[in-house]
Parts: sequence; C-alpha cells; structure tokens
Amino acid sequence: MASLTPLSNHLDSLSRIITSLVLLVLCHSELPKPNITGKERRALEELAGDKTSVIVPADKGRCVVVLDKDKYTDKCLDLLDDKKTYKSIGYNPTNGYRKTVTGVINKIHKEGGFSDRQKQFLTPPTEPTVPGFYGLPKVHKPDPIPVRPIVSCIGSVTYSLAKHVANILKTCKDGHLAFLDVEVHVDSDGTLSTSVYRKPTHKDQYLNFQSHHPLVHKLAVIRTLFHRADTIVHSPSEVEKEKANIKNALAGCGYPDWAFSKADTPKQPSKNTRRTHGVQGRKVTITIPYVHDLSDKIKRLFQKQDITTAFKPHNIGRD
Repeated sequence: MASLTPLSNHLDSLSRIITSLVLLVLCHSELPKPNITGKERRALEELAGDKTSVIVPADKGRCVVVLDKDKYTDKCLDLLDDKKTYKSIGYNPTNGYRKTVTGVINKIHKEGGFSDRQKQFLTPPTEPTVPGFYGLPKVHKPDPIPVRPIVSCIGSVTYSLAKHVANILKTCKDGHLAFLDVEVHVDSDGTLSTSVYRKPTHKDQYLNFQSHHPLVHKLAVIRTLFHRADTIVHSPSEVEKEKANIKNALAGCGYPDWAFSKADTPKQPSKNTRRTHGVQGRKVTITIPYVHDLSDKIKRLFQKQDITTAFKPHNIGRD
C-alpha cells in the first residue's frame, strides 16, 4: 500500500487542479449566443424526446426524415414479411457461420492462397456483430413513401470477406470504374487516370461553419477534402479544379476565406517543455462537451498544465 500512496496523492492533486481550472472559467464566462432560435431548439428537443416518432436519413439526397414510429415499423415489418426473401429462424447462427468461414480462410491460407496479412484481415472477429436491419425512406417516391431495406453487416462474420470478394469482382464499364470515392478512367492510349467520384445524389452538404463544433473539426473538413484531391486526382490541373469545386461547396456551407488559409498552414510543433502532469510519465487527456468559447477557454487553461483536451460535440437531433 505504501508504494501506491505517491500515485494516489498525485491523482488527488491533479483532480484539484482540473476542478479549480474549470470553476475559474465557469465563473468568468457566459454561454455562447445560440445559432438557432429558441423555437427551433424547442422543436428539436421535442422531436428528440418524442417516442412516437423516428428520425432517420433519407435514402437519397442527405435529407433528414421524421416519421411516425408505428408507420415506420410497419413499413419495415412489411418488408420482412416477404417469405420469398426472408426466413424466420429460432436460433442465432452467428457462431456456426464464424466457425465455417474461419475454417475456409485457414485452409486457403495453409495452401498459400492468402498471405498472413490477408488471413488476419479476413478472419472474423471473436465476437462478431449480428447484422442489423433498418429502412431508409424513399422521399423521392410518391406517397405512401416506401423504405429501402438496409442490412448493416459492419463487424459481422462475412464483412471483411465480402469486401475482399468485391475487390476481386469489380469490373470496368465504358472505360470508367467507380469504387468508393475514386473513379478510374481508361484513357484512349490505354493509360489509367483517377478522379474523385461523387454519386448522382451528392448534395455538397458538409459540416456548417456556423454550427457549434470546435474549429479544429471544421478545419479538418477542409484538410480532408483537399487531401483527397491531392491523393486521388491524377492530373495537377484537375487537382486545382477539384479544389475550386471544394471551395465553392464549402463557401455554400458558410466557410470564410481565412478558414482555407488556416487549414493550409502547417501545424507548428509544440514548444512546451514543461513537466507532464500525467500518471507515471503518461500524458493526461480529458474529454469534455463542446460549448462554443467556454470549452476553448478551458482548453487553453489545461494546456498551461500540459493537459490535452478533446472535445465531444452534443447532438440532439438524430436517433
């Protein structure tokens, strides 16, 4: 117990430092001005607390749809009642499928068909996720609005294997091949070039600059899209066109010119050489809800104590 006393004292001291810094900021700060009206906020809160409604994304167009929960459930159950497509079973076959898939992968690996890395990627997780069913409303269709059945297989037994098979089976149509956000072009001379692929339903909707999210998240949107252009687009001239399109799209989401300049500025390495207030030499990281301006003040005070702060935005408008 004696050896644990210094560690316990250190944690108590660190807790007091954090508490005093937060109280200091809270006592000298005001809540930020809302970016939505009081009527809009009350409507969002009522929707979030309404157990008779469901909030889901639309099938196309990046819209958000509010539906009566009973009607939404009935639409999904109508799809599941199709006995030609779905079959009800009285047990969970996940473990059996995992054993079968793992056996096949191990056999192919033993015969030299998979590398060690491929085997590791394709082998199902120890506790795979059971695929989940839900529906996306087809708002572009006339009433009664149907729903598109979606079976989310992320983390399931065959998820990684299906991705691997898709890469093998993908084909090139009319000299173009779209895969994820990359479009491959077969040029007239037989060479390949690449560009950014966007679905026909793409709406250029990104994180709005006026939203109450940390500035670093908004700058990350710019950096991510620009990085994609630099990485995917083959021709330098096309890279500039792609970046011009990005700027126009983000300008429509409220992004000012200075944000692009700031996002393009390389991050300077920290000059802080102070002793780390961590446990046994490890740096301390604290996650706090993001409140505009207030959380930024807390972060600056924590930085002086060599405490890293991560922000978690608050979401009240989506199920």
